[in-house]
Amino acid sequence: MGFWRIYLENRWHVLVLVVFILLVGAIAGAGWALTLPEDELSSLQELLESFHQSAWQATGAAPAELFRQGVKYDVLRTIGLLYLIGLSWVGAPLILLMIFARGFALGFTAAILVTPLSWRGLIVGTAALLPQNLLLVPAVVVAAVASLHFSWVSLASLLAPRKEWRGEEAEIRRQFLAATAMVLLAAGMATLANLVTAYVTPLLLTVLTGWLA
Repeated sequence: MGFWRIYLENRWHVLVLVVFILLVGAIAGAGWALTLPEDELSSLQELLESFHQSAWQATGAAPAELFRQGVKYDVLRTIGLLYLIGLSWVGAPLILLMIFARGFALGFTAAILVTPLSWRGLIVGTAALLPQNLLLVPAVVVAAVASLHFSWVSLASLLAPRKEWRGEEAEIRRQFLAATAMVLLAAGMATLANLVTAYVTPLLLTVLTGWLA
């Protein structure tokens, strides 16, 4: 508990910023979805309904391949990219842009879900998206906070007077280790989320579609 208290005390402002950008992205995505022309919205709803009707086939897909693809995208391309960008002092805007894009996608998807679908479609669609995102969204936030904070620390050290560089080098090393540890934690959470996607969600969809049939 002591570690988490100190960690959050030093980064609460970064956490607030990341969550705020994520929410702004979600609101923007939802707003965009709700302003789509009726024919485009209907096409998206039909696609979603088609997915719901074939959800029972989800267990026919190879879970190992589903897991591999998810890890490739969420862990390597998202968490890993956040980490690499955060190693540069110019990476902060890109990190915030990635968080906005993630929020936009979540908001857009959620808005499509809550538009007038059948209650059956709403239940199955929520079951298909919610379980893994309960782990994946926090994982992205954790990685973004760690990477963004390290980027800012790097920038602060770059602007520090030359006579203070010796102390700044030690601080940079400590912050780097902390950021790496938190990104590894985020990667573990994202990996668990993809295990849920590959092995738990298909079973849940099969049960729900059988119950709602």
